[in-house]
Amino acid sequence: MGIGTLRRYHKLKAEAAAGRGDLGQAGALTAKHEADEGTPLPDDFPARDLLEAAKYTTIEDLDGATGDELAKVKGITLTQVAQVLAAVAALKAPPAG
Repeated sequence: MGIGTLRRYHKLKAEAAAGRGDLGQAGALTAKHEADEGTPLPDDFPARDLLEAAKYTTIEDLDGATGDELAKVKGITLTQVAQVLAAVAALKAPPAG
């Protein structure tokens, strides 16, 4: 699991703090995550509704995510995981030319 961006770092740390039961730290990190600007997922992004329900709302939230991490998203299929990873890679790729 990669860090990717500061926004993603805050998301991962907030989830870890919540998992430890440290709700104060989780709340503070969630606030930082939400305050960090990000590029919203396009309307036609694969599994967008499932990702947003799991708080992956921007490209930056997905930058550095692995297939194993995304496979834990409730309701997502392995086909959708592959589509998500491909879509993130395509959006991050430099323009041709």
